[in-house]
Amino acid sequence: VEALAERFRFHHWQLEFANQFATKGGFDVVLGNPPWKTAEWIEKHTLADTEPHYATRKYSAVTTARLRVEWLGTPSHRRFYLNEFSGAAAELAFLKATQNYPLLKGMKRNLYKSFLTTAWSLSAGTVGLLHPNSVYDEPNGGTLRQKLYPRLRRHFRFQNALKLFPEVHGETRFSINVYGTPRSMPSFSCISHLVRPESIHRCFRHSGDGPLTGIKTDQNEWETTGHHCRIIRIGPEELALFAWLYDRSGTPSLAARLPGIHSTPLLQTLKSIARAPEWLADLEGRFAISQMWHETGAQKEKIIERSTQFTTSATNWIVSGPHFFVGNPLYQSPNGGCRSNLDYSRLDLTHLPAEYRPRTNFGIVCNPQEYSRRIPITPWNKPFTDFYRVALRRMIGTTRERTLIPAVIPPCSAHIDTVVSTAFYDVADLVRTLQGWLSLVVDCYVKTTGKSHLNTEFAPSLPVMPLRITAAARVLGLICLTTDYRALWDAFVSEQYVAPWAKNDPRLDRSYFSRVRMPWRRQSGLRTDFERRQALIELDVLCAQELGLSLDELCTIYRIQFPVLRSYEADTWYDAKGRIVYSRKNGEGGLPRKRRSKNTAYGIRGGRSNIALGWEDIRHMPEGVVTYIFTDDTLPSGPFERTIEYHAPFDRCDRERDYAEAWQYFEREKSLGRI
Repeated sequence: VEALAERFRFHHWQLEFANQFATKGGFDVVLGNPPWKTAEWIEKHTLADTEPHYATRKYSAVTTARLRVEWLGTPSHRRFYLNEFSGAAAELAFLKATQNYPLLKGMKRNLYKSFLTTAWSLSAGTVGLLHPNSVYDEPNGGTLRQKLYPRLRRHFRFQNALKLFPEVHGETRFSINVYGTPRSMPSFSCISHLVRPESIHRCFRHSGDGPLTGIKTDQNEWETTGHHCRIIRIGPEELALFAWLYDRSGTPSLAARLPGIHSTPLLQTLKSIARAPEWLADLEGRFAISQMWHETGAQKEKIIERSTQFTTSATNWIVSGPHFFVGNPLYQSPNGGCRSNLDYSRLDLTHLPAEYRPRTNFGIVCNPQEYSRRIPITPWNKPFTDFYRVALRRMIGTTRERTLIPAVIPPCSAHIDTVVSTAFYDVADLVRTLQGWLSLVVDCYVKTTGKSHLNTEFAPSLPVMPLRITAAARVLGLICLTTDYRALWDAFVSEQYVAPWAKNDPRLDRSYFSRVRMPWRRQSGLRTDFERRQALIELDVLCAQELGLSLDELCTIYRIQFPVLRSYEADTWYDAKGRIVYSRKNGEGGLPRKRRSKNTAYGIRGGRSNIALGWEDIRHMPEGVVTYIFTDDTLPSGPFERTIEYHAPFDRCDRERDYAEAWQYFEREKSLGRI
C-alpha cells in the first residue's frame, strides 16, 4: 500500500485541508480547466515511451501485434507494460464505478466530468470551470443535469473559430461555466456562439438598443460585438420547453438538454415551434427509420463493395451523403474512380435526361436473395426499400450553409450509413414532412441542438406540417426530376387549386402550376436555379405561417442563424434565363470571379471565342450571351462536349424582400379562402 501511495501520490482534499473543510465546508472559490480527455487505455502510448516510432508511424493492426510480441520479449519492457496497464485498468475501474461518481451513471466517461462533480464537492461557494458542452446534450446525462442546473449561474458557449486554443480544432466547442450552491429553482444566464471572451462583457454592458447582431457580420466575419438580447435567461419554464423539444416524452424539466440559442427572439421562435400540431413521433407505426448499409461492416460481410459506376437499375443504386442537397436528390455525381466526398461533379438539372441516375460508389456483391433478406422490414411488414424515403445527411454542421439536408430516395434504391432515411406508409406523410423539413424554420430548430451528426432517434423529434396542396406542389417540383419519381408525382395529380408563384418574374414559369394537374413528364420538375430557389423561399414562408411565426421572426431566423447562406445569397447572380452565372459558393456553377488565363473556353456570341473570362469581366453586360464550352462526364454515355449559355443582364436576389413579398401574397390567398 505504501509503495502504491508513493507511486500514484493519492490526494485526499479533506485531509490535506482539514481546517478549511471543518470551518467552511469547502473552498470559497474553485477554478480550473480540467482535462478534456476520454478515460481509456491507449496501448501505443505506452509502447512509444520506449519506442517512439509506435506513435509516429501508422502501423496496421497486424504489424502492431507482431512488433508488440517482440517488444514484450524484453523483461524490463514487460514489467513496464504490466505496471502501466494495471494502473490504467485501476483508474478506469475507479472512474466508471457508480459508487464513486453516481451522477455519471450511463454517461460517456471523460475526465472533465469527474473533475466537475469533484469540484462541486470541494466548494462552499463558487466554481468556475472551462469544459466541453457534452454534459448539456448527452442523452443519458439527465441525472447529472438535475444536479447541475440548480448550481449553474452562468453558461457561455464558445467555438474555437479564432483559435483561442491554437492546438485545438477550429470547430471544437467548449464553455465557461460558473456554478454556486444549489438553489431551490434553477436560474442562470447563457450566451451562445461566442468566439472571443470580450463579447461577454459587451453583452452585459449593452443597452439593448440597436439592431441585433448575428453569428457573423455582413462581411462573413465572426461577430465579436455584444448585444443585450444575446443574454438568455433560463428558468423552470425554459427548461420545460427544452425538455419538450429536445428530449423523450416524460423527461423532467431539470433533466432537459440545453440548446445553444443566439438571442431572445429565437427563444420565442422555439416556443412557436413547440406548438406544432404534430411531430413525426406522433405517426408511430406509419414510418420506419434506418441507416441501412454500414459502409465498412457491409463490405466486410460481402454485401456491397466499393465500385464507382453507373447503374441501369434503381436496385443497384446505393446513395451516399454528397449525392443530394436540400430538396435536390440529384445534386452531384461521383467522378469516375471517386476517392473522397470532394471527388464529385455538380449536376445540371436542365440537361439531365428523364431516365437518369448518378454514379454510385458501391455495388452489390451478394446474390439477390441474400441482399433482399438483409433489407430492413417496416412496422407494416414490408421491405424498407419498397417505399419513397426522406433522406437526411447524417453528418451535419451547425455553422454551415444548411444543417438539415433533406431530399428523397426512390423505391428499390439503398444507401450507406452516411445517410439516415425515413420510409412512410402513406406518401402524403412523406410530402407533408418535407413541407417543414425543407424550410429554414425547422433547420433553425436543428441548429440549436448543436449536433454534429444525426441518428435514427433524432428524426421523430422533428415537426410535421399539415398537408397543403400549394406547399406540396413546391415540394414535388423540387424532388420529382426523373422517372424514378413519377409515381410520387402522379399520386398528387388533382384539380385542386394551387397558388401560383408569389413573385412576378419572367424567369418563373407560371405554366408550372398547370402541369401539377397532369401526370409526370420530364417538364414537370423545377430545373432552373432561379425557380428552385423561389420554391424554397415560398416553403419557408408557408412553414412559418403554419407554425404561427411572424415575418419578422422568419427574417430574424435567416439573418442570425444562417450567416453562411446570407453570404452566399449576397453574392450569387442569375442570368436572364434563371441560371447562376456567378456565386461565392464553390461548385455552385457559373464563372470564376477573376479570369484564369489558362481557361480559354469562354466566348461571347457574335464576338470573340476561345478567350478567358471571369465574372468581373461580364457582370455589367447590358445584353448578349456568354458561352462556356467544357467536357461533361456526368452521363452514362461517357464524356462529351457541352456548351452553357449565360444570358445578360445579370442580377441577384434579396431574400428578406422575397420573404416579405411571398408573405403578403400568401396572406392574401388565405384571406380569400384559396389555400
